[in-house]
Amino acid sequence: MKNLTTETKRWIWNTWDQYQPDWFVTVLWNDLPTSPIVSSSHTRHLRNKILTKFTGRSRCAEIPDFPDRLGITAFQERTVMQGGKVTFHTHLHLFNCMDRWQSPSGLHCFLRFQVGQSIQKLLKSDSEGNEGIVVKSWSEEN
Repeated sequence: MKNLTTETKRWIWNTWDQYQPDWFVTVLWNDLPTSPIVSSSHTRHLRNKILTKFTGRSRCAEIPDFPDRLGITAFQERTVMQGGKVTFHTHLHLFNCMDRWQSPSGLHCFLRFQVGQSIQKLLKSDSEGNEGIVVKSWSEEN
């Protein structure tokens, strides 16, 4: 398992050395998944919607291969809630898209209103501290 983790990290950093991410996005799910598998399933659905909207294609099979499209690296992160319940949320690192979105608010609107309308499990809240989508410029610390 340790070799897999090391190799995965090496592959990710190698990719990011070639295609540095532009944006760091945190996504919360309204069902507060307690399993990384459920969170990953939500993320796969979101990712497919993002890519079809971004490319203007109607089916995932029509989406060009990377690097001829938006790049997305996704991670599931656990949070321990008050009371000890463990839930998962998603972090997306987006690259190959700076020509499309020049500001975090542009990407936030795309994710929240163009893509998010069709994602039932996406938390739609915009209240401070409980935002369904948070977009930041990417930095290595994220």
